[in-house]
Amino acid sequence: MRTWHKILIAPGIAIAFLLAFGAIAYSADIPTGTALLEFVVSIIVGAMAFAALGLATTAIVPNAEAAPPVVNAIILPLLFVSGVFIPLTARSPQWMKTLGDIFPVKHFVEATMSSFYGAGYPIPFDWSDVLFVAAWGVAGLVLAIRFFSWEPRK
Repeated sequence: MRTWHKILIAPGIAIAFLLAFGAIAYSADIPTGTALLEFVVSIIVGAMAFAALGLATTAIVPNAEAAPPVVNAIILPLLFVSGVFIPLTARSPQWMKTLGDIFPVKHFVEATMSSFYGAGYPIPFDWSDVLFVAAWGVAGLVLAIRFFSWEPRK
């Protein structure tokens, strides 16, 4: 089996399990039709883009011990400015909204949430969010190809 198949199968099984568990245990509605396609594409594009960005991040990580603090220093502020932990409102600072719009986290969350919840979500699904995440993924892939190394940096 090709490597990229393996990369997609494990997360796909995990997502299917979580969706099934949510439907059985919590009577959660599962997207169908076009919404299911939008959800699946959003998840696949997001997984590939963030994997590429993770590999690109290795360019600034000196060794394995430094990886968790470096990654946390990057992702935690991005999660806050993207409205993941605390939703951004009209009263949120404009600089925070602008910063969140620049990075892919907000666009990924909006694409997956709007495709999953459909009309029940305040923001309608927009393919431009998926394309924005994909563009970041391509940039991450280019950087990863250029700078990734199995050897620690000194």
